[in-house]
Amino acid sequence: MLKSKLTYNKVFDKYYESLSDKLSNITYLIYKYSYIKLEKFLSLSKEKKDLLTFADDFKETSVKMPSGFDYIENKTKEGFLNLRYIDLFDYLPKENIDLFIKELQKFDSKNKKNFYGRYFSERDKKERLEYLKNCFDTPYFYRLMTIDFSNNEYLEKYSPSVTISLYNLSSTFVAVRYRIHIHDEFNKSLNKICKKEYGVNKYISREFNVPWYKPNRFAEACSNAGESRYKNIYNLISELKWKVLLELRKFFTIYFFEDKIFPPSFETYFTNIQLNEDSNLNSFWHSVTTGIFFEYSKEHNIYLTSDYEKSSFEGTKIAEYHGENYSEKNILQDIEKNGISDNYAIYLVASTLCNILDRDITFFNKNISKAIRGRRSNYIFKVKLNIEKNIYYPNRFISEFSGNTIIFKDLDSYKSIYNNDISQTEQIFDSVVRRVKETKKKVDIIINMLSDASELRTNKLTIQLQLLMMIVTLLSLIIAVFSIDNDNFKQIIDLLKGLF
Repeated sequence: MLKSKLTYNKVFDKYYESLSDKLSNITYLIYKYSYIKLEKFLSLSKEKKDLLTFADDFKETSVKMPSGFDYIENKTKEGFLNLRYIDLFDYLPKENIDLFIKELQKFDSKNKKNFYGRYFSERDKKERLEYLKNCFDTPYFYRLMTIDFSNNEYLEKYSPSVTISLYNLSSTFVAVRYRIHIHDEFNKSLNKICKKEYGVNKYISREFNVPWYKPNRFAEACSNAGESRYKNIYNLISELKWKVLLELRKFFTIYFFEDKIFPPSFETYFTNIQLNEDSNLNSFWHSVTTGIFFEYSKEHNIYLTSDYEKSSFEGTKIAEYHGENYSEKNILQDIEKNGISDNYAIYLVASTLCNILDRDITFFNKNISKAIRGRRSNYIFKVKLNIEKNIYYPNRFISEFSGNTIIFKDLDSYKSIYNNDISQTEQIFDSVVRRVKETKKKVDIIINMLSDASELRTNKLTIQLQLLMMIVTLLSLIIAVFSIDNDNFKQIIDLLKGLF
């Protein structure tokens, strides 16, 4: 297992700039404008000047946010894109349910009771928590309670509450969903970014081994203007996710975090901007959406996107953009009814656990190779125990996961944007089942290889010890024979002759 601490900059590193990167920006700007100002004295060639001013020639601006449409009033309105909630998923070993209940009760006592809490008396809450110990077979998330954040100024402003639910994952695990509800203030900030026009995103390009103080070996590059908008959205949402997780960790054991990975997430958005099958070609949507489009439901007017550029320290991430014929009342009901996030929950948890195992196997390979080539069986045994200890939960999960708990409602209405004859979602679910089996085979091979190596070393040591004992016995016999005097030796010979 990785020993380094999980930090914000490790998890959300898409636009992270190290100190060296920042110094590179400064030194390059000084280098660039010094050359241009001193052009006459330095005899600057046209090629050199064009190279230095290459990025300055791009004057592109980001696409404006489109207008929306109100189907109730049947007229065009100002467009908006709102984040409804963020679901963070974790896994929970069933033997730790009692601990989870204590953590939940502590979290409930330290924060305000949510408006929805009025439906649950203290007796109701107790009964619901006791029910957890015996029932995990329901084919949907079992909602425990909704609690307001009341001890964190940032979250009180941007995320008023969290709803905690459980879902059966496998025979010895459940999935935990922390549904983070989003405040209007956050969506105001989000829409302010969406409506602002941006220029091209300039950045310094340099090879990884070039130090910051050699700007003559740098180059200035730029991405499209939409990237500048997405950068601000990415940072806004990443900060919210990180602060929510830090707050939850004050009360709950977040098992993914213990595994040095940020929990998988599902973001649910809704908009009055019309979506259609060609929206993935729209420059505006590419400037605001997470990752790439991969699935579209014409019936529900929903796009699904997946972020394949996330860091290795972040779990699987998917987002839903809901453009149902809009009214404030019916769209939220439709989001809850379709439950796309619920359908993807098991896939998100299972794929992230596979990522952890793949990462840890790679990390331990060095120790495995060293142990097998070594001569000490106790070192091999120690490495084997260390691996089994660190991958215990993920390995236990893949040993019992069959994929039977994956249920997707209305799967037929979702089609790949690249091929309307297939469902990308169905292929993704099938692939995670296959991947779990393949990962299990890899783990078994490694464990069996270490076991065989340890047994081989043990057998070899046993043979060496037996040979040593034979030599010692023979030497003892020889010494004993030569220590006998002649008279006694003749008596022994005569006694042996009498026997035969």
